[in-house]
Amino acid sequence: METSKIGVRYAKAFFELVTERKILEKAVEDIRLVQSVWKESDDLKVALLNPVIPPSGKKKLMQTLFTGKVEEITLRFLDLILQNRREAYLPDILRRFMHLYSVALGVKPAELVTAVPVSEEITRKVLEVLRKMFQSEIALTPVVQPALIGGFIVRVDDLQIDASIASQLRLMKRQLIQ
Repeated sequence: METSKIGVRYAKAFFELVTERKILEKAVEDIRLVQSVWKESDDLKVALLNPVIPPSGKKKLMQTLFTGKVEEITLRFLDLILQNRREAYLPDILRRFMHLYSVALGVKPAELVTAVPVSEEITRKVLEVLRKMFQSEIALTPVVQPALIGGFIVRVDDLQIDASIASQLRLMKRQLIQ
């Protein structure tokens, strides 16, 4: 099964379950906690992605980390992921769950990719333009990719606006070769 399909299926199933049980907000808090622990702990990543450690050992680790901090349903969801040996897809599942939550709130997720970190003022201006363009609330995530050299790329839904120097150099190269 393709990575994106796995992430979508698990995230959608959990999203529907917590929505049905009317505990969506608590589940969102839980998922944010799990995401932050995943991002901050290299040891957790190594342990969960280690094929030698059995699912039962990984389950004990997750229970130690999250018992009492997340809802029981979230803990069982994490157990299900480990039981089915889908822990490698955990970041994708969590990200897709948060995407479903944003969509439910009517917020469009967007990325602003730049070569260097941008100021709050520039971020605010880009956010204003995107809000007017899409007539919707936008959740803008800044991403730094030095390979862009300069300029920016904005991604919202299926739209990508590429005003990066790297892509313009590639275009010039193609034109010169022809």
